[in-house]
Order: sequence, then C-alpha cells, then structure tokens
Amino acid sequence: MTTEDFQLPFAPDTYIGFVSGLVLEAGRIRSKIEIDCGGKSHDVKSFLGVLNTGISPGAVFTLRAEGDDEQQALAQLSAYINRFR
Repeated sequence: MTTEDFQLPFAPDTYIGFVSGLVLEAGRIRSKIEIDCGGKSHDVKSFLGVLNTGISPGAVFTLRAEGDDEQQALAQLSAYINRFR
C-alpha cells in the first residue's frame, strides 16, 4: 500500500471540474484507490464517493493506492492534482 498527502489548491469555481477529472484519471488505473478526508474514506473512482468525503478547497486529504501499479497510480494522480497549483 502506498499513500500520499495533498492539499486542494484551487478556488471553488473549479471544484466540480477537479473532482470529475480526478475520477476519470483514477478510472484509468488498475489499483484500488481511496481518498481519506476528515475521517471519511471513499473510492476515488466514484464521483459521489469523492464528494461524500467532504473535501473542500484548502482541505488536506490522503490518497491510498493498493495494487500492482500503486506507485505509478499515485504518481499519475499527483501529476493531475499538481496541474491545479
């Protein structure tokens, strides 16, 4: 299992687009990927799951990947998240 912490780096007007893109990126990955935020954990491949974590701009969250491509998975998602900085 591999984990990495992030902070949402954007203004509220890009929030839904960010979540949609994150879910699409995660859908291309074989590993199981979960997001942890505020004591809630959900599958990143689920749009509603990500929204249900309650993440908001400025929030710190953790992505956890488990599977044969877990390191590549987090690198790919990290690159996606960093495009919003």
